[in-house]
Formats: sequence, C-alpha cells, structure tokens
Amino acid sequence: MNQFLKNWLLYPWPRKGYSLSDQNGSIAKQRPSSEQQKIVHQQLNKGETVSAIARQFNTSRQTIMRIQDKS
Repeated sequence: MNQFLKNWLLYPWPRKGYSLSDQNGSIAKQRPSSEQQKIVHQQLNKGETVSAIARQFNTSRQTIMRIQDKS
C-alpha cells in the first residue's frame, strides 16, 4: 500500500475537517433561484463586481459568470 494512502487512512483530522465544513455549508454552495438570478442581472448592470455578488448569494464566481453569460 502506498505510504501516502496509509498516512491518510491513519490520520483522521482531514476527514473530520471535511465533514465539519460540509455541515457548515462551506463545501457545497447553492445555485441562485430564478428570482435571485434576476437580481444578479440587475446588480451586474449597475456595475457591481462578480466577486461581491457571489459572496452575497453564497455561491461561486463561476456561477455568477454563467448567469451573466445567459443574458
């Protein structure tokens, strides 16, 4: 067995960290609803940054850019 894999299997903290962050919603982010997407379009038209909008809706910048590309 690979030494890295042995260490990973014996070292529980990374897995515990992933489960804790998953419970807090840090890993899986939500996709904005259709109503929220309209708000995203309005904010983009006003000149707000993609990063600021992504933080506001708790989603990734890539998701906001996909919404931007649809318009």
